[in-house]
Amino acid sequence: MAIQEAVPTRLPADTEGSAAHFGSTVRVDNRRTTNRYELSRPIVAIPFAVNGEPDTTLSAEGMTTDMSAGGLALEIPGLRSLPTKRVVVGVEASDGKRYYATLEAKSTKPTQDGLRVGGSFLRDGEDPLHPMNVVPMLDPVLRRLKSRTPESTLQRWAEVGVLVPKVCDKVLVCPRCRALPTLREGCRRCGSSRVLKDNLIHHFACAYVGPASEFKQDGQLVCPKCQANRLVVGADFEHIPGAYRCEDCQHTDNERDHVAQCLSCDLRFPISQAHEEDVIAFHVERLDPVALLASIE
Repeated sequence: MAIQEAVPTRLPADTEGSAAHFGSTVRVDNRRTTNRYELSRPIVAIPFAVNGEPDTTLSAEGMTTDMSAGGLALEIPGLRSLPTKRVVVGVEASDGKRYYATLEAKSTKPTQDGLRVGGSFLRDGEDPLHPMNVVPMLDPVLRRLKSRTPESTLQRWAEVGVLVPKVCDKVLVCPRCRALPTLREGCRRCGSSRVLKDNLIHHFACAYVGPASEFKQDGQLVCPKCQANRLVVGADFEHIPGAYRCEDCQHTDNERDHVAQCLSCDLRFPISQAHEEDVIAFHVERLDPVALLASIE
């Protein structure tokens, strides 16, 4: 087939950093709907084991042969077969960094010293390296922050250098089951949220202070101590804040406490008893094939 030189062009500022490291390529003219380009770059290929973890026994270095916006072909010396159709490919850039993508093998062909693999890049949720699979989100069943991919599997990919764990947040969790709680201000004795604040009335004339409910008689305000009636706010009395009263245990207190209730096991506990946990997200330097090809077309 005829081979036509591709003229490199400069990337926009937001894409240049991830693509310009890969060097020049040659365009391959063929019948496919997407253009392929000869691209010879060092790569590392790490096949997926059946359980989704990296199969380090078959991990090998190789070279890319050609690439399109939707896929990649590579040759891997010393490899004879793949345990599954999925392979994580790390393409080495001129700055020494590797940019990773997940390839689903569409064809495999033995070569004299290894295996030639051609495949398509997995997209979005299908890609185990996509953020929605490696960043914790709320699990509506377990009421916990967890990734779609088991953490043990993510840790294995971190061990081989594909993923990098980072603390992205901290959360307070239930001391019993580690699920997330809801929060409210409640009774410091029993934890109930049914807490009312009693308003007090200070009668100026006799200096009596008592709950506002004691002053209500037959639709009027009457001092329960001196029996003065028709009291006028500001002239005869003032409102002052009273204590909090729990409607469940009748405990009174000047303060309320932050009370948590677990969304999973329903345990109610003072927030001071909650356990603090790090939220671990996993980062990957993702290969952007579109940005790479845009830099050379």
